[in-house]
This record gives sequence, C-alpha cells and structure tokens, in this order.
Amino acid sequence: MIDPDLYRLGGKQVHAARDEPASDKRWRALTEQANRVYQTGDFGAARPLYEQALTEADRLLALAPDPERIPVPVICTISCHNLAALAERFGDRQAAETHYRGAYDRLLKTAKSPMANLALRLACVKQFDNALSMLVTHLRDCVHDPGEIAALIDAAQSTAIDVLNVVRHAVADGNGPSGRKPS
Repeated sequence: MIDPDLYRLGGKQVHAARDEPASDKRWRALTEQANRVYQTGDFGAARPLYEQALTEADRLLALAPDPERIPVPVICTISCHNLAALAERFGDRQAAETHYRGAYDRLLKTAKSPMANLALRLACVKQFDNALSMLVTHLRDCVHDPGEIAALIDAAQSTAIDVLNVVRHAVADGNGPSGRKPS
C-alpha cells in the first residue's frame, strides 16, 4: 500500500514532517494502521481503516488547509488508491474503478471550484497526473470506451489550463496563489 509519509507534490517526492497539525495526524495514524494490518494479510480488517482514512481525507479537503502544510490532494489520492488496490486484490474491478474515479473526481471538483483557495486548486492540478494515470490505466485494463477516457483527460487538461490562468492573473494582480480570490 502507499506509505503515508511519502507525499508527491508537483512531481517531487517529499517526506512529511512528524510534527504536522493534529488534523493530519489522524489520517496518517489510520493509514499506517491499515497498512500494518494489510501487511499481515488481514484485508478485511484493513478495509474499514482505509475507509476511515478516506473519511478523514474528505474532512481535511473540506477544511481547505494550506496545501504546503497539509498536502490534502495527495492525502485524498492515497486514500482512494489504497481502497482501489484493496478492491483489485479481491477482484472487484467495479469497486476499484469507483475509488480511482473518487480520487480523480475530488481533485477535479476542487480544482474547478472558484470558492476553493487558489493554492489548494493548484495543488489539485499538480496531483492530476497521479490520479488520472491510475484511473486511465484501470479503465484501459477493463477495456472501457476510449472516448470516455479521452473525455476524462480533456477535462483534467482544460481544468489545469483554467487554474493556471487564474494563478497567472492573481500573480499579475499581486495576489499570488494563496489568496481566496475567486476566478
């Protein structure tokens, strides 16, 4: 499963500090516990822990913290992908697809939201590559319609362009990507 200490931000891998705020600690503790249980082969016991970690990831996403301090888009992606990997282990391709889509959909929705913090929107765009590649790989393996796959890729690309344009305008206006200025 995915190591919760290893975050991927903008194509770089960074290790999270151990003194993160309590909101991040709960997610990390649940994910680490689930990974330990998973490693023992008790997949049934790992599932509810991964589900709790995803619930915590969704809570963090709703709080929209500074993504430099708490990489919530990465946390959501890890949580969804852990559940997808568990579903694949049991041969449940539909559940796996649901979780891969969950990661993609959370990132896309947040990146598109003009009410979300611009830094968070940009962090979601940076995480598209991971979420989208896992989803597309799964869909291709399951022989999905290439048109559907192309539409997912197009939506991510157009959203990324839109967010980057908003960032460009915010920087030009002197606001930078950390402001809550809607697009």
